[in-house]
Amino acid sequence: MKSKSRRAWKKYIVLLVALLLIGGLLLGAVVGIIDYVALGEEPVPSGVDDYIIFLEQQAAGLEEALSESPGDIELQARLGSIYYELAMHYWQEGDPGGAAFAAKSKEVLLEAVKGGTDDPQLTMRLALLCFFQEEDEQAEEYFQMTLHLDEDNPEAHLYYGIFLSSQGLDNRAAVHLRKVLQLVEEESYLGQTARLYLELQEEKE
Repeated sequence: MKSKSRRAWKKYIVLLVALLLIGGLLLGAVVGIIDYVALGEEPVPSGVDDYIIFLEQQAAGLEEALSESPGDIELQARLGSIYYELAMHYWQEGDPGGAAFAAKSKEVLLEAVKGGTDDPQLTMRLALLCFFQEEDEQAEEYFQMTLHLDEDNPEAHLYYGIFLSSQGLDNRAAVHLRKVLQLVEEESYLGQTARLYLELQEEKE
């Protein structure tokens, strides 16, 4: 594939995966899914707007707590995850604040990982943040770290496959996308998305 076409394909892939992630965030907010890693066990509002306000309030509280206990890995993990979800929301709104939250999320999650956390959800968020910021070597590192921690994580295989496709590494990408179909029902959200990307690969050829 010519470099210009590859760049265009990569931008297309990044847009699609961003929409996929944002869709998951908003679905989670509407149906009241609680991310216990990010939020602990406090009740979460069901409406999207209230949910975002809630996240911002939680972030402020965690920032204060972390200033009093710097190096606390659990606080870093929770704060970095909240920043991540806020970044996804503001990107969806076209708000430039999304980039600022993404940078904050990456910084705090890196500290948590360097501090010894081995949560594959955190390393996957780091991989995706690096992917969006076109830091491909770091993205590759954290995708592989995620799968080392949890080799049967269908989300990690899906996003890693999408990342590899954006690099023009379609054969490697297909391995991970097909792995998703082995791990989940093909009719599921992840299964349908993996099938979509496999079909996009076929059309690209």
